[in-house]
Amino acid sequence: MLRTSQIKKFISEMYDEVDRKIAKGGYSCSNCKECCNFEISGLSLFVTNIEFEYFRMNTDKIRIPEGNICPYLDKEDGCSVRNIRPLGCRTFFCNPSDEIELSEIYEEALAKIKAFVEKNHLEYSYNLWLNDLKGK
Repeated sequence: MLRTSQIKKFISEMYDEVDRKIAKGGYSCSNCKECCNFEISGLSLFVTNIEFEYFRMNTDKIRIPEGNICPYLDKEDGCSVRNIRPLGCRTFFCNPSDEIELSEIYEEALAKIKAFVEKNHLEYSYNLWLNDLKGK
């Protein structure tokens, strides 16, 4: 049986790898906070069930969203869960010219998640972030 520590280790290492690739690509966030407001950004943030499980393991409380804004958006500081934010948040930047390469980073990481889930005979789902936070 797979232990939660193995899931934590896998997701943490995968997120670190994604962050290194993004840093190497020179992408930067101006912390405009618009991406977390899905009405403004138009972003439909999806998360795998294993990422959501990792998130739940690493946060004190699941916040229920009101409307179409991430409940972890701090109006002053931006993302209040930056270290444990999902893959979709890590690879989304407001500059459309970055979209193709970031999409490749996202798809590569998603393939690693799928391979991990399959190898360990785990259930796999891909859900809207706000729906998972609402428990739907």
